[in-house]
Amino acid sequence: MKAAVDGKPYGLLDGRIALSNTPLNGGGVEAQIALVGNNLTNKKYFFSGTDFGQFGTVNWGLRRTVSVEASIEF
Repeated sequence: MKAAVDGKPYGLLDGRIALSNTPLNGGGVEAQIALVGNNLTNKKYFFSGTDFGQFGTVNWGLRRTVSVEASIEF
């Protein structure tokens, strides 16, 4: 189990693309919408673990996630 807990270095690819400063009503109200992606290569990795000798635990990281963010400034 120790080999699994020690782990290897890893890198993740995240990204965000946004449409900003979009006027909504001409009265100074602006909107922003963004598409956000984390772990875009869908890499399987773990970020922590505990070795109890014959037993152990490993905490796996999140796989690929994609979300949309929106905001309004007034």
